[in-house]
Amino acid sequence: MGYWDLKKKLSIIAALILAVVLGYVSSVAGTHEKTRGLSVEKLGEIIVLENGRKKPLDTYARNKLMQFSGRQKVAGASALEWISSVMFHPQSADDDLVFIVNNPDVANALGILPRAKRRYSFRELYGAINRIEDIAQKTVQTSSSEWTSFEREILQTRNNLEEYLFLRSTFSFLDPQEYLAITDSVLAEQLGIPMHFSPSYFNLLSSSKKIAEGMREIQRKGGDSLSPGESVLLELAKRMYEIENDMKSNPPHIIPLETSPERWGSLWGYVGKLRTGALNDSSVNMMIKARDAYLNGYQSAFDNAIDHFIRCTYLPVSKSLSISRPQLEILYNRINPFLFTKIIYGIAFLLSLLAVSSLWKRAYSVGLFLIILGVVLHTSGIIARMIIMHHPPVTNLYETFIFTAWASVVLGIILESIKIRSFGILLSALTGFLFLHIAGRYTKDGDTLGMLSAVLDSSFWLTTHIVTISLGYAGHVGAGFMAHVYMLIALIKKRSVDDNQEKLLSAIYGMFVFGFIFTIIGTVFGGMWADQAWGRFWGWDPKENGALLIILWGVAFLHGKSGRLAGRYGIAAGAVIGMMLVMLTWVGVNLLGIGLHSYGFTSVGAHYLFLYLAFEIVFLVSFAFLIKKTEKKSVSVPS
Repeated sequence: MGYWDLKKKLSIIAALILAVVLGYVSSVAGTHEKTRGLSVEKLGEIIVLENGRKKPLDTYARNKLMQFSGRQKVAGASALEWISSVMFHPQSADDDLVFIVNNPDVANALGILPRAKRRYSFRELYGAINRIEDIAQKTVQTSSSEWTSFEREILQTRNNLEEYLFLRSTFSFLDPQEYLAITDSVLAEQLGIPMHFSPSYFNLLSSSKKIAEGMREIQRKGGDSLSPGESVLLELAKRMYEIENDMKSNPPHIIPLETSPERWGSLWGYVGKLRTGALNDSSVNMMIKARDAYLNGYQSAFDNAIDHFIRCTYLPVSKSLSISRPQLEILYNRINPFLFTKIIYGIAFLLSLLAVSSLWKRAYSVGLFLIILGVVLHTSGIIARMIIMHHPPVTNLYETFIFTAWASVVLGIILESIKIRSFGILLSALTGFLFLHIAGRYTKDGDTLGMLSAVLDSSFWLTTHIVTISLGYAGHVGAGFMAHVYMLIALIKKRSVDDNQEKLLSAIYGMFVFGFIFTIIGTVFGGMWADQAWGRFWGWDPKENGALLIILWGVAFLHGKSGRLAGRYGIAAGAVIGMMLVMLTWVGVNLLGIGLHSYGFTSVGAHYLFLYLAFEIVFLVSFAFLIKKTEKKSVSVPS
């Protein structure tokens, strides 16, 4: 293949990749949340209080769909379209394949045919709800440490079904209920409700005064000598009370019920609190109008009803309850900056490989441009999260990957600026792509913008400790990645060492020192924070032990370099081992589930971590074997 043919093909490939990315961007940017021929975009501005955080319904819907199915779309519909169907017209969503069940034994145990894609509908799973409850009840009677993967899956499925039922019941106070039917003709006439007619809870509210009067008469009698009508009334009142009690605390909590102390409730909870007052309440009636408009496809009526609901529900208490406008978070959700950034870094990585191998002269310039574009978008996403949450950039495990990815990319750009040509963009692109991809795995744990635990709620210590530790991780990771590149080049070029390799080795050492210094600073700050929060500077917590291990290895590494105990290969191998220790401390310790650093616990990624560690061990052993073999051959060859 000639040079110009190769260049032409590469140009075509690059153009196709760019077209795909631009098409994806435009499709997302131009997305209007439409369902039933109606845009539900306005619905996303409703505020939901969950786990102490006020978030737009747009975010709540994405988190719930991710929790249920591991995806952000179902049957081509967005999360907001899906949740609007569940809330306003639940029957239309009951057959959507929403619930992910990873263990095929669960489907078999429930009498459901296992699916290759492991997703099932509400109708399928709810048909086996009694079986699910039986297994769940037996499971919770044992210690959680003894639960099998099958039992954990059953409990997760039951929890998901329960939360789905809460969403599905948002407007159930409007649904006719047979168990509320009046079977006494006298009572039916008194309440103005046809006998044997199945009223809704909301229908009965219009007769609540007459029901209350009747109940007072029953109380006066003390339950003795009740007429048939009074007995029916007593049973009706009990059922109304039971349904109020069952539904009052169910999510989603979209309406402030009290301002001091702050307490929110669902639409059901609000109706149950107001009772007769709900009939003429603006918030309740606007949501009912929105539901009617949704079912009839009236766009302007739907938007007006939601807009009016937002104004009459949140504006009067916006200052006292610190309710801010959700537009920035909705925009952040819609743009999904870290997904685009990951795609950009991935393309830049492919181009950096072409640049390193000198297959395409323009690959370097295009790759560097994409890296700069990616880091701008990356930075914008981090800043947006800081503004939304009013906190420094790193507050949870997800954000450590996001921030460390950003820091690694910046380090790569700095390397490029000091003439480590092409290897800087290679580092930026690879680390940026990998860590953003890993971060994406943690979105399934829940809201990545969740509230901080009390011990973490300190902007000063979040900035000084966690940010500096993350910078330390970035330095070690950058050194480790570049060490891999250096060792591969050494195998390819045998014993010849050029200026670029020397510069690369210096860069590895420099990044390791950078990481070492920030790890020490971050650990000291962490001890000071621990002294303030827990009353001790050091407690041999697993996370603290991990940080100490990194520092001790750094001391050994620096002594080996300064004392010339480690040659160039020893320095590279030491950087790789440093990165392994960082990953053990960063991710591995969180898998233990013990210690005071409970805010970082996770069950995600254990097998990937073990695979990574196994790969590194095989890589180092193989490199040692191959380089020794190469050196022996070079010695045996006569000069």
